[in-house]
Amino acid sequence: MPKFIAFKFKNNGESFYIETIVNKRKKTVLVDGGEGGAISNHFMNAVRRDRVNVVVCTHQDKDHATGIHAFLSEYKCDEVWLPAEWGYLYGYFFNKSAPDITKTFNSLISLIREFESGEQESVFTIKDFEAYIFRKLRLMNELIHSFDEYDLTEFSNQDSLISRETSMILQLSQLSFTNLSKGAAGWISETIGHYKSIVRIAHIALENDIPIRWFQYQRDVPLKIHKNDPLIALNSKEILRLRRYPSPNQFFLQLASQARQTVMNERSLVFSTNWKENKKIPPILFNADSNLDGEEVNKAKFKRGMIITVPHHGSKNNIDAFNRIKEKIESHRINRTKWVKSYHNNVALDSWYLEHLLAIKRGTKRYCTRCENEHIEFKLVKREWKRIKTKKRRDGCICV
Repeated sequence: MPKFIAFKFKNNGESFYIETIVNKRKKTVLVDGGEGGAISNHFMNAVRRDRVNVVVCTHQDKDHATGIHAFLSEYKCDEVWLPAEWGYLYGYFFNKSAPDITKTFNSLISLIREFESGEQESVFTIKDFEAYIFRKLRLMNELIHSFDEYDLTEFSNQDSLISRETSMILQLSQLSFTNLSKGAAGWISETIGHYKSIVRIAHIALENDIPIRWFQYQRDVPLKIHKNDPLIALNSKEILRLRRYPSPNQFFLQLASQARQTVMNERSLVFSTNWKENKKIPPILFNADSNLDGEEVNKAKFKRGMIITVPHHGSKNNIDAFNRIKEKIESHRINRTKWVKSYHNNVALDSWYLEHLLAIKRGTKRYCTRCENEHIEFKLVKREWKRIKTKKRRDGCICV
């Protein structure tokens, strides 16, 4: 029987599990893993399975991504779907001609020192640092748009990968941030943590012989539906070859860009359940932290009784995403949509979630893991998503 579960985390975390039918076969999917390692126990207690078909990570935010490594450490999986940008960064040090990672990151630290020495009166910002690297690239005539590309099969020597990953993590942990401002030291430390997380997730999949499928974010990518896939990508396309950055500065520019919170959220991968291969199941729209600035809403299938995950935990920064969904619901007269929100203690709920969402006519309902203080589970009953009753259950979300 098809089901949907939104996992409840103690503090921060977003993770969803679905069981669906695609091409007459049952498919199971974990979308994001929450923060830390809590997903391992949550999954066992709520799902009671030892494997899923697909694990998806929508973007790098730690409340979505860090649990993926914990999950893959304990459970089996047939495929992992990751942002292609991760593959570009991961693959930079994992090839025969790879540069020394300690020297590379020490060069980045030297670049920051150089940048700060020329910006005596300024507070360190990622945006300014990106601009500085961009200028430096231009001066060094390194701003080229052609990249070497390599097949995914180059990630084949498992023993070499394991040895290199272990050595790399150790070397990154020993870097020194002396003579940097507090802001710059904090940024480089967070950026290294970001990179280590990417490496660990990609590495554990490869170590366990789990195929990785890489999805390149694109705002206006044509819709492509694979009949055996449980999810449909709405703002990305699958790629079979990864870029190899031609220089450390190109690598730094990409790393700095991805470390920016707004960029992470803007490039969140958005998916829907496969509506084409099972028209009897109301779709589920997974929005992650996206503001839906592309064609996601136009391409998505909207249907009576569908489940919509609340963009970015109800943040004020995502009012545009809400307005786009609302317009589609009202113009297509979609009844009884179910909005499911995961909790983040640093996100202040905006009026669009607290008031405007409930003002949508047609039987709209909200559900919130914080208010209900438990995992939220729906099962398909007579072609409708029905909330499973529990002893702790409250009547939906009562956030005010």
